[in-house]
Amino acid sequence: MADLLLIDWDDHEARLLTGSTSGGGLRVEKALAAPVEGDASPNTIAAALRPILANLSHGKRNVVLVLGGRDVQSRLLRVPPVPTDELPDLVRLRASTEFPIADDAAAIDFLPIDEQAGQPITVFAARMTAKTIAAAREVCNKLHVSPDSITMRGCGVAILAAAHNRPANVGVGLLIVRRGTELDLVGTLNDRLALVRSVSLASDSNADSLGPAAAREIRRTLAAITSELVASHVDSTTWVVGDETDKQLADYCSRGLPRQIQQVEYADLVSSDVAWPDGAVAFAGMNGMGLALAKRKLPIDFLSPRKPAEKPTPVRAYALAAALAALVFLGGGWLSYSKVASLERAAAADIEERQVVDSDVEKLADEVRNSRDVEQWLATDVNWLDEIDRIATTLRPEPLDNHDEFQPDRDVVLSLLSAKKAAAKRGVGGTIELDGGVRDEDVLENLENQLRGPGRQVNPKTLIKDSEEAPYIWAFRAEVVVTPDLEGRQ
Repeated sequence: MADLLLIDWDDHEARLLTGSTSGGGLRVEKALAAPVEGDASPNTIAAALRPILANLSHGKRNVVLVLGGRDVQSRLLRVPPVPTDELPDLVRLRASTEFPIADDAAAIDFLPIDEQAGQPITVFAARMTAKTIAAAREVCNKLHVSPDSITMRGCGVAILAAAHNRPANVGVGLLIVRRGTELDLVGTLNDRLALVRSVSLASDSNADSLGPAAAREIRRTLAAITSELVASHVDSTTWVVGDETDKQLADYCSRGLPRQIQQVEYADLVSSDVAWPDGAVAFAGMNGMGLALAKRKLPIDFLSPRKPAEKPTPVRAYALAAALAALVFLGGGWLSYSKVASLERAAAADIEERQVVDSDVEKLADEVRNSRDVEQWLATDVNWLDEIDRIATTLRPEPLDNHDEFQPDRDVVLSLLSAKKAAAKRGVGGTIELDGGVRDEDVLENLENQLRGPGRQVNPKTLIKDSEEAPYIWAFRAEVVVTPDLEGRQ
């Protein structure tokens, strides 16, 4: 009997997978899918899942939600070297400054991906808002199930590839999985999760429509991976193919890349005796998470994120202290009045000395507070004029009226530029959000690479084609994360 139920959904489809775990392995029993009618919401998602869930046998199962896309935000963070038990608090503090919108109620979990003694630690941090968790619980309530864990789809894709010793295990790698008209792009470093993006492509699922958009997003993701991991290149790019469309897309996207995309059949990674539905490769994240649960090693869990280890209660010390107190109490009759009086005099002297110290501390309170305010101001003091000037000269190196140098095809137009300091109280730096349009999609990739540099990370957001907006038919959105050099100001 299946002891594991995994549930996944996106804007177009809801999926569930049942299986049994034993001996560190996963045996998939059923994989079912149903379309989501209308806009994705707890009601429509539950309505899609209810009929296929009703066909399953009843019994106690470990219920795990495997979500992705806009439901999960992620960042690659570098934190100072600290003891392992202090890492959760430090990651949460740093994550609060890195995500564009502050959310103290969000669940944050993380995976260390690069640890060297005495060196800064690189971690993959993932965040799920309290609103998203509440919506996921609402879906489960409507289905009369209770989630034991909520994890992320991209992490499952990386685990599935790593479990079968695929080429992405060594060095910097990119894994690609298509779900209908969406791509899951998963970056890895030595088989550890380093980057996750989910992007929408064309409105239909034929290779001719999806090809240009897929190639563009893959190039943007490769640039982001090498920038964030400070790598000269990506060692391998692997497409987990499930049908002929995937193979055609992989061949198409390989033409514009320095390294050919390796194709791995999804059927070679999973149980062959399961009746997989159409688009079976969309189950890759759930399959990978099933393998992790079989080994009792769920890497990311938003319901039980990593926390500092609780210090054990010193029962032995308390027992000895209690015994000593009892002895002192029983033998207290032999204490002389003079010794008691001496203790009282010493206590009075200590109180008087503390009052003097408290008075001195109170006098310094304003100076300490002002010093902290200055430190916080320095941490978020980005020279926005310099940053805007840098963006402007990158967008248009030559004045518009210099007709000898101006290249219309390479032109970029911004419709919105917004700058804001880090969201949290103890934030560092800030972000600049860019909305605009380009005539040629290749221009954007070049622009993002030019904007990257020391203390500046570019996170690609969206790129949508709208032929009615000629000549700037490609509308884009990107985010530039600016981190000031605090050490250089000392």
